[in-house]
Amino acid sequence: MILECPKCGKKYKIDEEKYFKEKDEVSLKCPNCSEIIKAKRGMQPKVSTSPTQRFKKPDDLTPEESDIPDAHLLAMPSELRISVAVLSGTDAGSVFAIDKPVTVIGRTGCDIVLNDPEVSRKHARIEIRGTSYTLRDLKSTNGTYINEKHIQAAPLEDKTEFRIGSTILMFLSTKDEY
Repeated sequence: MILECPKCGKKYKIDEEKYFKEKDEVSLKCPNCSEIIKAKRGMQPKVSTSPTQRFKKPDDLTPEESDIPDAHLLAMPSELRISVAVLSGTDAGSVFAIDKPVTVIGRTGCDIVLNDPEVSRKHARIEIRGTSYTLRDLKSTNGTYINEKHIQAAPLEDKTEFRIGSTILMFLSTKDEY
């Protein structure tokens, strides 16, 4: 059986025999956002068929998102796993899962925190609009670079490498196997 979290939209495959062994109804915690998902034996799960169901309405934008072009189109892709891997720098080997359409990268108080003194407090952000991804510099002191070219905003693709401060990162977009 495949369940979809009503809060974050993440899909999970569960073994009905294991979970419904002695019960007709179970409550499971979404590993992605901790929302409680209720499931009944033999139920047909409600699975979204359109990624537009998770687009934000202009009234739902947070103050941080209000300066984002086309912010109302922000949405996570339905069947892809998005992450950022640190290739070199003090945090080399770290991999950060991205589970929301706006992810800020910086030195403190960000979604992805890097221990690099050349990284600004809020250095750059990744904006996700379905399967379209943008890396945007947030007026950082030392700039954001793709292929050693200084960028203000640039599209990202799977395996795009970029540098902020002295840290080199790689954007990853892989098929979500559930």
